[in-house]
Amino acid sequence: MSELDIGRVVTASLTDVGRVRAGNEDHCGEFRHGAGHRLLVVADGMGGHRGGATASRLAVETIGEAFESSTGEFPAGLEQALLTANQRVFETAREDPELRGMGTTVVCLLLAPDGSGWVAHIGDSRAYRLHEGRIAPLTADHSVVGAMVRQGLISAEEAEVHPRRNEILRSVGIEAVVQPEIRAVDLAGGDQYLLCSDGLTGMVTDAEIELILHRELPESAARSLVDNANERGGTDNITVQIAAIPDDAIRTTAPAAPSSPSAPAANPGGTRTLPTAPTAATGSPARHSLLEPRCCWSGCSSEREALGAGGAAGRWRRRRPRRGKRPQARARRRSGWGDRRAYRSPSRRSADRHPRGRC
Repeated sequence: MSELDIGRVVTASLTDVGRVRAGNEDHCGEFRHGAGHRLLVVADGMGGHRGGATASRLAVETIGEAFESSTGEFPAGLEQALLTANQRVFETAREDPELRGMGTTVVCLLLAPDGSGWVAHIGDSRAYRLHEGRIAPLTADHSVVGAMVRQGLISAEEAEVHPRRNEILRSVGIEAVVQPEIRAVDLAGGDQYLLCSDGLTGMVTDAEIELILHRELPESAARSLVDNANERGGTDNITVQIAAIPDDAIRTTAPAAPSSPSAPAANPGGTRTLPTAPTAATGSPARHSLLEPRCCWSGCSSEREALGAGGAAGRWRRRRPRRGKRPQARARRRSGWGDRRAYRSPSRRSADRHPRGRC
């Protein structure tokens, strides 16, 4: 298990109108849940200046409100927030003829105190992860050219200049029902996460984004990304959000061992109770301590003294040799008995190994 210190996550957000558009149809926001979760949202509106700006603003505000008031589990709560935003944008467009046909893309990053994270998106706004200095996309565009690339019909380079590159297959508010795509992400210390609209990815390559995120702090990196997109033409609105997790913001905790009701109670003194010699009241036979050397002849003098003169001593007897043919006996038969004086019986050998006076 792991824990994330949410308060130490560094975030930066920046949106810019670009060099061509008259107004900014992008919108972004950051929200906090009472349970400690943090949510970042980027939306790229469409449907004309007024329609696009209204759609993106409504989507971000509705997602934030639904997220902050959610009482369910995540990521189900995040999915419900996206569905609520879709319904609100759709109904607003249907009620106002001037807003009819408006919609927006959405991409979200959810960070949880238990070290888990999720990315959700609808449309072609993207999420990236910078891990150990290498960038990787966390989303797949819901667009015509994105589907063509996944089917192998065109390459990623051809998709950048394809005439249908601005056609998207999913968006918030265009239809009454939409299906968000949600995936879990593995949070790690030192990682950075980037949310952005296509105003950035259409102007700046993934390799350039990787270099800027790797060498600059979040606030400076956000400004550099927007500046680079504007220097390449700034043909669309540009919005970026960055979340950086410090190296020591995530710590691993070992799960607590389950307690067994049948386990014996611990000794208050912290030591193990060892068997002792019998008393006159109990008359129970003595047993060897687990920490003391044990004599293999139970009839030694030390045991007899411990047992005392009571009847308990009669229960302890010498360990007799096992009956049966011994290897020495078989050897004597094969050799014609040999020298009888050199042969010692098993009981005699046992007595030599354990003299009464040594225990």
